[in-house]
Amino acid sequence: MGREPFRPPRGSGNDQVGAAWTAIRRTGRATVGERLRRVRLSLLVAVQCGVAAAVAWWVAKDLIHNPQPLFAPAVAVGTIASSVSQRFRRTLLLIAGVAVGIALGDLLVSWVGQGYVQIGVIVAAAIIVAVLLSDEGAFVTQVGGSALVIAVLFPARTDIALPRFLDGVVGGVVGILVAVVVLPLHPIHRIRRAGRPLLDQMAAELDRLADAALARDAELARQGLDRLRRLDTSEVEAAMSGADEVVRISPLRWHNQSALQGWRHGAILMIRSLLHSRDVALNLERAIRDDEPVPRSLAEAARCLAEAARTVGKG
Repeated sequence: MGREPFRPPRGSGNDQVGAAWTAIRRTGRATVGERLRRVRLSLLVAVQCGVAAAVAWWVAKDLIHNPQPLFAPAVAVGTIASSVSQRFRRTLLLIAGVAVGIALGDLLVSWVGQGYVQIGVIVAAAIIVAVLLSDEGAFVTQVGGSALVIAVLFPARTDIALPRFLDGVVGGVVGILVAVVVLPLHPIHRIRRAGRPLLDQMAAELDRLADAALARDAELARQGLDRLRRLDTSEVEAAMSGADEVVRISPLRWHNQSALQGWRHGAILMIRSLLHSRDVALNLERAIRDDEPVPRSLAEAARCLAEAARTVGKG
């Protein structure tokens, strides 16, 4: 029996609207415990954002002497709130987008002038040029936003280009320093917190598969397969990627490099176990529906794997 190709859950993939609606419904059904768990997971990130915003404002206002450095704390918070493994790349895109947007805004204003129609033309043209240069959303957004600022304020304000660019640099640098040097997330704790819910859910479904095998219940096996397919490993993968970033850069976390190797191997095994569990569920359902024999040892193996997953999750 060959490996079942991975099938994303309904509402994912190209159906972005369906995926978003599914996420909204899942959020609405979240229990108080789940909401509190999300708060605990996000507590340090919230502190990071607050510190980064304050420091970015102070650097831009008091050291660079920008009287209204709104963009600096915004970029700092955006850098921290972005995907952990994409912070450097996202920050560079933000800064590059600001620079390109300012240059395009200045050029286009000098060509078409100001006005309601001209603002629309400038923003549309800037976004078209941005897409030609890169299809990254962060870059395109910043190009359009910076061109809009220039189109609205120029020539009433001729001194906004350089301060806005410096704000972007300050915010990005401060955000990265706070996130990976000053107040870095503990890499091992982050992986453990991301993996525990996945392991617990996988263990519960493996117990259901054992029940389905003993009772020869194809419908129960199908339900287990559907639930296993819906389990998402992206949070574990993001935690691993973020942990690599932190231990590579943060002096406070360099000592975690050797421990991270073992956790990286464990995360790979966790994801493989989930894929194999889907295989077991699929083949079990087919065997029951086709009236093929199902050995009792299959149920025992599923129970053992479930217990192993719970034990690892508690570690």
